[in-house]
Amino acid sequence: MMFDGHSAVDVHPKTSTDDLKAFTSLSLYMKPPSKQPELAGTADQFILYLGSKNAKKEYMGLAIKNDNLVYIYNLGTKDVEIPLDSKPVSSWPAYFSIVKIERVGKHGKVFLTVPSLSSTAEEKFIKKGEFAGDDSLLDLDPEDTVFYVGGVPSNFK
Repeated sequence: MMFDGHSAVDVHPKTSTDDLKAFTSLSLYMKPPSKQPELAGTADQFILYLGSKNAKKEYMGLAIKNDNLVYIYNLGTKDVEIPLDSKPVSSWPAYFSIVKIERVGKHGKVFLTVPSLSSTAEEKFIKKGEFAGDDSLLDLDPEDTVFYVGGVPSNFK
């Protein structure tokens, strides 16, 4: 599926939210948005969100912000933002790269693997972050959890 930030899919994974408490890992193939000549970088764009329906507590997400891929997670009290600023999105090649976000307890990582089309070589970029509080679990309520990819519905707060 191709997304432009104005459409979304509500995914209903078979995974129990209890399985996501201590460790969460998501991988996807991502191609950068088409470059617009009038913009200096890549426009801010939503990629995915997993968490409570009101986005005020306990969630994880991925976005493009200020031309950087940004992994955001919240374990109950405040956001942790991990920008992958070593490889701006506008510098990505026009083909699919592999993105992985991971959280183990309060520690988060965002990974980018850019394959080469002409060889088996690849470039890898990793950025780490850590939640500063005592919480280390992503405590999602199964009745209040949504997983959006590509965008969010217009009624999402």
